[in-house]
Amino acid sequence: MSKEQDLNILRQGILAWNESRRINAAVAPDLVEVELEAAELAGANLAGAELTGAQLRRANLAGADLQGAVLEGAELTRTNLSRANLAGADLAGATLEGANLREANLSQANLERADFAGANLGSANLRGANLSGARLDEANLAGACTADAIMPDGSRRTWGQYSGEERPAAEAVFRDEMLRGLDLEPSLERR
Repeated sequence: MSKEQDLNILRQGILAWNESRRINAAVAPDLVEVELEAAELAGANLAGAELTGAQLRRANLAGADLQGAVLEGAELTRTNLSRANLAGADLAGATLEGANLREANLSQANLERADFAGANLGSANLRGANLSGARLDEANLAGACTADAIMPDGSRRTWGQYSGEERPAAEAVFRDEMLRGLDLEPSLERR
């Protein structure tokens, strides 16, 4: 399908879109550089979609399936991605400032150089994700699973969840994009 055909189906609503995806499951949607600012896409099946450079500011993608989607350089500022499935997605260089990714699945996602400033990643699954060079200023990662993730400074995280207890002042918010000066090792007193 062409980009125009994909957009026409998407404009018919999520039910029409998801039915089209069910029928054409083997075809990856072409939504490169589309303008979908403030679009209502909650629950949309966008698995494997090509969304490079897409403009999705303030869109509602809550519970959407974006598994394996390519969102390189996409604009997702203040987008609602809560409980979205972004497993294995490519968000390299994407802007997610102030985005809601609470309980989102970002396992094995490529998040290199992504901007998560002020984003809510609370209870998100970042297991095995690549966050090299990502910006996490003021991002909330409370309860997020970061086991086996590559952190912004290039270090590999070998243990599980942020509870807030591991960081100074028991804060669950990153204040420094490169995590300078923080002791991210689990406490030896914990059992």
